[in-house]
Amino acid sequence: MAQDPANAAAVEADVYNAEDDAEDAAATAAGLITGVTANAGLDTNEAATAAGHDAADAAEDAALTVVQAEIDQQELAYDAALTTAETTLEAVSTTDVAGSLKALVDTYTEKVTAMEDAGDALTAAHDNTTAKEAAAELALDTDLNTATKTYTMDVVVSDVGEVTISDNVAATGGTEQDFAAVYVISYDAATNEWTYSDDNGTTEMTSAGFAADTLLQSILAEDSTAALLTAAAAEAEADAALTAAEEEVESAAAAIETVDGALTDAGTAATATSATVLSGAAADYATAVANIAVFDEAVADFEEAMADVTAARADSAATAALSEAAADASDAITDDVADGGLGVTLGTWAASDDTASEVYVFDADVANNTLPSFGQDLEDQIFFGTGYSLEELAEDADLANENLGDVAALEIFWEETATALVLYVETETFAGNSASGANGDITTITLNGVTAADVSLDNGYLSATIA
Repeated sequence: MAQDPANAAAVEADVYNAEDDAEDAAATAAGLITGVTANAGLDTNEAATAAGHDAADAAEDAALTVVQAEIDQQELAYDAALTTAETTLEAVSTTDVAGSLKALVDTYTEKVTAMEDAGDALTAAHDNTTAKEAAAELALDTDLNTATKTYTMDVVVSDVGEVTISDNVAATGGTEQDFAAVYVISYDAATNEWTYSDDNGTTEMTSAGFAADTLLQSILAEDSTAALLTAAAAEAEADAALTAAEEEVESAAAAIETVDGALTDAGTAATATSATVLSGAAADYATAVANIAVFDEAVADFEEAMADVTAARADSAATAALSEAAADASDAITDDVADGGLGVTLGTWAASDDTASEVYVFDADVANNTLPSFGQDLEDQIFFGTGYSLEELAEDADLANENLGDVAALEIFWEETATALVLYVETETFAGNSASGANGDITTITLNGVTAADVSLDNGYLSATIA
């Protein structure tokens, strides 16, 4: 609300610290690029001030130049290694009737990546099924109970796409007894169909038997059961996708073996990675391609981090310019008249000066404040800006819940207490007419020891002099 150097300094420090954090992130990203060693110079942990950052920028820019040179050098090395690997691979066989060996190895590595992705998808699907399994068992334990029967359900995903549901039923007041059937519900990913079996999965249910089994129908009607079966079906489909991906890897490896059997490790399992399946020139080429992919991704991350540094530095430069402008403006106000200033003391809400007349600048973004000695023996002022008027609140007025004042005008509502004059300053013209605005769009100022008779509002300045 007032000019607050401490708060301004904190805001500036946040901006400069944000730049420091961005530079630190860029240094980390650069360090993850193979061949980059000058990354530490990108973040000197400078002081959170404009001077601190200006002093460090030159060193950081020099380090950035070295980092970029290291990146360019490493890129040239990777490109050269790839060119050599391609040449060596294509020279392996002169009877490559199936086409380019490079294309065959590219296809193989793509299939391996797809297989690995399918494995990750299966793991995620299995984890989801496990969670739904526990939820279904918990829900069925309570939702199926009747006045005469209490169920303790056992829900198990017994295999991929297969759910076993069993129970013990205790008649109220009687002894616990096994229920007649253990249901096994299975999903076929090839046909996208479910089958239902009872008698511990030994007998597949007919359509009529399925429809007539009221307990099974109650189980299937539960949302938790439906969620479990959906998850189990998704897991079965993910498992089938992994199997298909493994078969494609085998087929791609076989195509390479047809050209030259020495390019693969005989007998290696289909689920192995390219590093263990390919050998010789094929392995060297695949490694060169993988190295470039990892390098490119790391460089992209670094470039993204440097974009953040550029943005943070722009914020810091703007902050420094604003800070300098504010300092110049403050000097123009506070310097002695003989020095070309106005000779005015700018007050802060944290500490009033009883020995000099002060001017406080209203700022709606700063929290409500109290001035303990406003206008005591001297003329103090608060600058609100033009367009405000003073409006007295009636004794029974409820600013938070009533429509008060002019919805089209800025107003400073006031009321006297036993010890102070309390000002309620609108930051929006409608604040006095909005219950929600009364909290968000009105700022309170308490002037201790001041009465309404002591103040005046002229050209945006509220003044008080109390003899």
